[in-house]
Amino acid sequence: MGRLVGSASTSTIEFRNEYDKRIAKYGDPIDVLFQMLKSRKQSVKFNAAKELLSYRFPKQASIQAQVEQAGQLVMSWDETIDLPPENVIELEVIPNDEQ
Repeated sequence: MGRLVGSASTSTIEFRNEYDKRIAKYGDPIDVLFQMLKSRKQSVKFNAAKELLSYRFPKQASIQAQVEQAGQLVMSWDETIDLPPENVIELEVIPNDEQ
């Protein structure tokens, strides 16, 4: 899950310590989501499955590509998402020999 640029970071040591204390007291939220998959209500099962999928397959930001002038490509993202290195795709620039 990404955060907006300029917003306060919640990844502080104090937050993580408090979060870990609550997991010890109430249980791991991921375990709760997996338990919800056993529900008889289809809407509960669907919402739990949808949430769990986001942990395994993170959502990708949409990009907008446009050509401003010949030989120039501009790409912009609607939001900032911090992806682990294995999910980052590097683009290769291929020169246009037809000029």
